[in-house]
Amino acid sequence: MEAKRCGNVYKLKTVGDEVCHAATTSRKEPWAVVHARLGHIPFKRYEQLLTMADGVPRIADEASDHVCAGCCMGKMREDNFSRSPEKTVKSAGVLDLIHSDVMGPMQTKTPGGCTYAVTFIDDFARHVTVYFVKKKAEVLKKFKMFKADMENATGRKIKRFRSDNGGEYAGRLFKEYLAKQGIRHEKTVPYTPQQNGLAERMNRSLVEMARCMLYHEGIDKKWWAEAVNTSAWIINRIPNTVTVKTLYEIVYQKKPQLKNLKVFGALGYGHIPDEKRRKLDAKAFKCRFLGYEDGVKGYRVLNVETGQVKIVRTVKFMETTSTGDFMTEVDGDDKDGDEDVATPHAIAPSRGQTQTLTIFNDEVVPLQHEVTTETAIVPAPSHPMITRSRTRYIEETTDPEEAEGRKKQIVAPSAIGTKRQKEAN
Repeated sequence: MEAKRCGNVYKLKTVGDEVCHAATTSRKEPWAVVHARLGHIPFKRYEQLLTMADGVPRIADEASDHVCAGCCMGKMREDNFSRSPEKTVKSAGVLDLIHSDVMGPMQTKTPGGCTYAVTFIDDFARHVTVYFVKKKAEVLKKFKMFKADMENATGRKIKRFRSDNGGEYAGRLFKEYLAKQGIRHEKTVPYTPQQNGLAERMNRSLVEMARCMLYHEGIDKKWWAEAVNTSAWIINRIPNTVTVKTLYEIVYQKKPQLKNLKVFGALGYGHIPDEKRRKLDAKAFKCRFLGYEDGVKGYRVLNVETGQVKIVRTVKFMETTSTGDFMTEVDGDDKDGDEDVATPHAIAPSRGQTQTLTIFNDEVVPLQHEVTTETAIVPAPSHPMITRSRTRYIEETTDPEEAEGRKKQIVAPSAIGTKRQKEAN
């Protein structure tokens, strides 16, 4: 081996191994968690999604033997006897043709009083947008909102609109609006929903995914709108059997970002801003994940103590924690069933005393101390000055007279105080 000298330094040529050492920092998740985050999609769709979106979570196990209770409760149906590939002719571009249909009435009202959901599906991209209404007469108002949002986002105009003959679409106001906007209305033949099959199938997909998410985490049915809205958000960002890109990318010309995916209904803790709490108040509140908010970098969560839906940015979710464990923690300390009492924090008592802390409507009751020590207590001096008691060490003695004298010295202050009190009386 030879080395060439350059000044005071020798340069030595070495040959390295042709081995690349790669380290990855991405954390792999169980397939059950990723499956639930993505709205219970099949594993085949997940494999396609790996190249269609950024931030897709990686899985740490095989999914071949995975059986999901949510899928069984929400999607199970009879096997088909035969199935032939569907032949459809798609439109030429985004917003060339919009399909629409109304779902409902649902058996349970949302907290806002909605019982219907209206969907608008782009024929070219298969992109779906869903709105929730209290009555069918609001469909025209929602279509105006959809038209403005999509045309501003894509720079294109809606050309055709396909729906059934429902009164919400066949009314005079709806017809006049379409005619004024230059949109041709294509209506299906009565009692032939097959002619509006795209909207019918999309509604079924939304309801099935929402049903899976509700049953998977045991969420109350009144939150069906949040589940359907989250289902639409997911469907627009996962592959399907028709397009080679995600529906989101076809419309917005960019890949969707999925690094912030969470399991619907997951339990967690949302941060409380400093401006909305006092010094000793908790810095987080218990919540459930209810979905994503378009246009906002935050999550929609349900405050499990107040029942309010909030949009928060900083949340820590426990996606693998069972619902039963969490609910036990919330309700376990409420012995009297008082809904206004928040769950007290567990405080470890110090040796020789017990502490209790209860919170009533954000008012903190002072800690109560119960003295359990067996040491003698020296009465406080009669004068207003507060003094610190001194710690003294007394050597043990075997002399009875000396021990009796020490005992008198310790009891003396108490005896003197008692004597003075009698003289004063």
